[in-house]
Amino acid sequence: MVKKNTLEKYLAERFQIWNKEQRHNANVEKILELAPVIGNNQATREQIQLFWLLIEAEYNREKALEAIAKANGIQKKVTEKARKERNKKLFDAAGLLILAGLLDSKTGDIKYDKETVLGYLDQIRQWIEQGQNSNDPQTQARLQHYKAKGHALLQQAANE
Repeated sequence: MVKKNTLEKYLAERFQIWNKEQRHNANVEKILELAPVIGNNQATREQIQLFWLLIEAEYNREKALEAIAKANGIQKKVTEKARKERNKKLFDAAGLLILAGLLDSKTGDIKYDKETVLGYLDQIRQWIEQGQNSNDPQTQARLQHYKAKGHALLQQAANE
């Protein structure tokens, strides 16, 4: 339940706007219809009660619309943040291809034919998966060797 003084303040602000507008919803139409009757002290108790209930309903409707707009704004920010994070990850992945010499950083073109590059990348993925799931010391040593080599390339790129 909204306080009466809040509704009175709301009515004072909105009444002028409603009078200037050409189109209204059914609640506002009824409020505008009842306002002169109430203003001339000719209204029944039921009309006065209806008048204030309609004002409260209109107030709550506008507050709900404001809340929806605010929620949509927050959702948009969340979505945009997630999109930016995803884009950063994709740019980072492209950066790895550049550091490996597979992608031209100026043109964005793959330096070799796509099918060959993709075939090798798929094989590399399989080797990494096998290495991570293996207890074989030689496989683990190879995995650590390539990890160290990648670390060195990242350090070199960071220092340039």
